[in-house]
Amino acid sequence: MWKINNVEIPAPSGMRVEMAENTSAEERNALGEAVLDVFGTKRTLTLSWAHLPEDALAALLGAGDGFFPVKYPDPDGTLREIVCRFGKRRAGLKLMRGGRPVWTDVEMELMER
Repeated sequence: MWKINNVEIPAPSGMRVEMAENTSAEERNALGEAVLDVFGTKRTLTLSWAHLPEDALAALLGAGDGFFPVKYPDPDGTLREIVCRFGKRRAGLKLMRGGRPVWTDVEMELMER
């Protein structure tokens, strides 16, 4: 179900969807009312994983370059596909297992085009 650039990724432990309207600068008309143009709503997805092995994190980081399609379950009840780019990416190293790192508190921001 979870895909970035048609590459399956591990299901995240958590997801936050932020929706923001793209608008022109607010102006006032002769009546003093606010007037602006709305160009559409864009989404920012913040995906998080409690822990990821090194190879899973490497595959996730390599799944997208530039703009890429992302499929995810949207709060509106649909399986939505949007075109995104990576924003911030964070990972903390908490432990080593078998001499290999296991990354914790991994978080990735995907910003709609």
